[in-house]
Amino acid sequence: MTDATPAGSDAGAGPGPFGPSPELQEHLRRVFRRAVRGVAVLGAALVVVGGLVGWFVAGWPGLWGGVLGGLLGGALAAATPVTMLLTARSSITAAMGGAVGAWLLAAVVLVGAVLGLRATGAVHMPVLGGTIAVGLLAAVVVQTRAVLAGRVPYVDPGASGPRT
Repeated sequence: MTDATPAGSDAGAGPGPFGPSPELQEHLRRVFRRAVRGVAVLGAALVVVGGLVGWFVAGWPGLWGGVLGGLLGGALAAATPVTMLLTARSSITAAMGGAVGAWLLAAVVLVGAVLGLRATGAVHMPVLGGTIAVGLLAAVVVQTRAVLAGRVPYVDPGASGPRT
């Protein structure tokens, strides 16, 4: 069986023939930093608004549902841009592996948290679920705005031509 990578290449080692150029890395990191900031502001707003709405809907259990839903929703929403920011210097394969791994970890944390909180009975579950759902939908908007405003070039200006 033969190896498909060129001899002497480092397919997963970041910049070079298989990773983005330093110029493109900076463009990408700027977009991901903007997305992380937006999601952090969104998470703080979710905690406050979710807690207030929860308080008016169901008292103390609603307050805790809103606050914990805001924290969980913010953490879940931040998983992707934080992972992409950390892997901006890596190859696309490593970045996508990190994103999928972060998504799977976030899904496991979400299911575990919901099951654990449901068992306590101290949290109003509809407020928790609603806050998480609103947070994730709002995070899509925040992250999309960050990408659209990012002005990342379609072509990597620092990449070398094909090797023959």
